[in-house]
Amino acid sequence: MRWRVRFGRSSFSVFLTAGVILALSGCGTIGTLFGKGDVLGVEAGDCFDEGAMRTTLVTEEGTGVETVDCSDPHDFEVFHVEELPKGAFPGEVEVGEASRRVCEGERFEAFVGAEYLESEIYSWALAPSATDWDESGHREIVCYLSAPGESVSGSLEGAGR
Repeated sequence: MRWRVRFGRSSFSVFLTAGVILALSGCGTIGTLFGKGDVLGVEAGDCFDEGAMRTTLVTEEGTGVETVDCSDPHDFEVFHVEELPKGAFPGEVEVGEASRRVCEGERFEAFVGAEYLESEIYSWALAPSATDWDESGHREIVCYLSAPGESVSGSLEGAGR
């Protein structure tokens, strides 16, 4: 299983392979990443910390990333989950483009209240690989936000920055 993770404003993607994750965990299974039916088991409106995401990526425990109440300090907020159309895997480039379009476009602007390239807030994305698509049937792009260098209490919805 391979995960495409888009980090902030960077123009590159990092791929985590099941082999790397299994090596890090010492035993692991990747099934825990799919909790509520989407990547990491999170939904729009959920908040979580970086440590919780890392733990989910490298352990067998739980059914997804542990979320926190958004009124408490947190690192990330899920603002949109989009399922890609059924059919054949469209390709890594196409999925990457869809992730960028979905997570940095109109949905970001409508949620945050600022254009992505003008905003102080970063958008991140998790998207399915060909293996996820074909073997697990996962087609979700998970868009989540962070405010670099700060822990957020509350939502970034309407932040306008």
